[in-house]
Amino acid sequence: MGDSDTQSLNSSFADGMSSSKTSSAGIGLSDPAQAARRRRMLDAVNRLRSTGAQLDVDLPVIAVIGSQSAGKSSLIESISGVSLPRASGTCTRCPTECQLSHVDGPWQCQVTLRLLTDVRGADLGQPQNIPFGGTITSKGEVTARIRRAQRAILNPSTDHQEFLLGPDVDPPERESSFSKNCICLAIEGRDVADLSFVDLPGIIQSVGVGGQPEDVQLIRELAISYITKPSCIILETVACETDLENQAAHGLASQYDPNHTRTIGVLTKPDRIGPGDENNWLPTVKGMRDDGIRWFCVKNPDTQALLAGISWEGARAAEMDFFENHAPWSDLEFIHRQSLGTAQLTEHLSNKLADLIARRLPDIQEELEKLLQQTEAALNRLPPPPSDEPVSEMFSLIGAFTRAVEQHTIAPEFLPWERHVSKGSSAYAASPQFLTSEESCIPPGNTELYIDEVMRRANTAVTRELPGNFPFIVIKQFILEVVQKWHAPSNSLFDSTKTILLEHMQNVVDEHFQKFGHGGLKQRVSSIVATHIRARADQAAERLAFLLKLEAEPYTRNHHYFQDYRSKFFKHYKDLRKRGPQEVLGKLSGAYPGREHNYGLPVRPASPPPDVMDPALGIMADVRAYFQVAYKRFVDNVPMTLDQALVLDISKGLDKVIFQGLGVNGEDFAESCRRFLAEPESIRTQRQQLVRKKERLLSARTEIEDAFR
Repeated sequence: MGDSDTQSLNSSFADGMSSSKTSSAGIGLSDPAQAARRRRMLDAVNRLRSTGAQLDVDLPVIAVIGSQSAGKSSLIESISGVSLPRASGTCTRCPTECQLSHVDGPWQCQVTLRLLTDVRGADLGQPQNIPFGGTITSKGEVTARIRRAQRAILNPSTDHQEFLLGPDVDPPERESSFSKNCICLAIEGRDVADLSFVDLPGIIQSVGVGGQPEDVQLIRELAISYITKPSCIILETVACETDLENQAAHGLASQYDPNHTRTIGVLTKPDRIGPGDENNWLPTVKGMRDDGIRWFCVKNPDTQALLAGISWEGARAAEMDFFENHAPWSDLEFIHRQSLGTAQLTEHLSNKLADLIARRLPDIQEELEKLLQQTEAALNRLPPPPSDEPVSEMFSLIGAFTRAVEQHTIAPEFLPWERHVSKGSSAYAASPQFLTSEESCIPPGNTELYIDEVMRRANTAVTRELPGNFPFIVIKQFILEVVQKWHAPSNSLFDSTKTILLEHMQNVVDEHFQKFGHGGLKQRVSSIVATHIRARADQAAERLAFLLKLEAEPYTRNHHYFQDYRSKFFKHYKDLRKRGPQEVLGKLSGAYPGREHNYGLPVRPASPPPDVMDPALGIMADVRAYFQVAYKRFVDNVPMTLDQALVLDISKGLDKVIFQGLGVNGEDFAESCRRFLAEPESIRTQRQQLVRKKERLLSARTEIEDAFR
């Protein structure tokens, strides 16, 4: 039978159902109180499903599975009252969710596209529910609408309006063979049962002519994604013309529900059972199989009846007549006849689903609350998202960084204690009260300089004992020999200062720009700051070399200071010479500072004769006094020069240097800022997923709260 004949058959069946006399009571309907309860339960889950909550929690659902040609489509038509597309190119190729509601009003149907993935097949996170056309009031129009909706699902890159309003023909090629995006049918009316289920594409046993091997696995995985969940009721459709154990749907149901606590079986096409083979199937309906499955049997119209235009009510009457007047079905006991017919199946499914929903709703509410808390906590653990105002944020970031640099480079942190006294702990000296309000105390974490370390560095830069000579050139040579020794500690101090400054500024960069590594901002600022420090260091090195060059020519204008020290050193050397080496060495070996001892040495005369070595003592005093003047001057000037030229000047104009180095002052200023402030794709994707999850959880919580009111 060709596609045109099949579409004509569908239309005849639908028209027959729409033109027939409306039944006063639909199939599967019981007392009003029970129906109202079921309807509330179903409505609650349907609303939850529309929010996408099924992506996060296990929502109760009936999933209809079966092999191709197992009579699954006919079963769906019998339950829903609408005809599904049957042409070879438009058979079920995506899930079809049927939400049936019994209402005291006219029959109507609304078709909606529920998109879970985008055009590339990636999960959207937040389902999109897109109405596909207006409300249908004639059953005969449903088949074509479903056919068009399926084309829209299988061709996601094309505007769905083209399939809704364009010609009712399949495109030359489909973008997808099957899809997990869903067609939702919201059907209500007086002859409609309270039931909700999902019809899944028929399971393919083998790839036929023109088929694609990947479709077999895709359809299987789609079915598994539903039936593996504990709250899924598996409606297994099995045709009576093939051995039960050989049908793929039965194998899947047994694999994912091994105890068959969630599986309901449906035997279709009982009129196809060969003469004498009835006993192969009757034990199944009687519950004599040791599988724990409740089995039903239904009889749907065959092709001849559909072509004749049988109505839905006529099909139900013919089904009842078949089981009542055809052996061996008519010979079954009353209890077993409760498993025959679509009405009995629908009633059982409706009650089963409503009971499951009633049990699950409190747990679902609790699960939603826990998931919402977890999602919010995960969002809070993420770094703040990039600002919508990248230019303002860039100015703010660099401004905060340069202020931090100023704070870290105001002055060195000298501590008036020995390191061993502090026992390895990092001491912190508060800012003296007499400092001006413009000076800030230095935060802890800088490199501290203890008094013993300062003294040790100072001692390495000076020599307190120098040999003397009478000519000035000799005095100068002694001085230059000492000054030459100042180069190494001066350069060492310079190198240490530069290294410490580079390392410390890198820590400051990390502190302010750590989260902006993805866009390259942290790396770029780090490079700019390092280059800036090295440039300032080169200038400081030139000034340091100039200071060393100045000391190559002994000179001082501090005559009073020099003369004062010369007199003191001359007297000191004179006194040592008068006392003699024995007394001095004796005091050094056993005496205590500040005490005088007489070790039995002869007392020198009070007025000794003039010493011929007095000129030498004068030279020694000159050299030592000049050294005292020069080294105090030098040990002040070197740190001051490094502090001014290298440390303090780092923060001056740093923001301008950074902006110029970043190149964000051109025409694409805003775009450059946005690029530098970009966060890693993994973080951005994770945030988007969490935000979408939070939104659907909040929507689901609202829906379930309404259900409990």
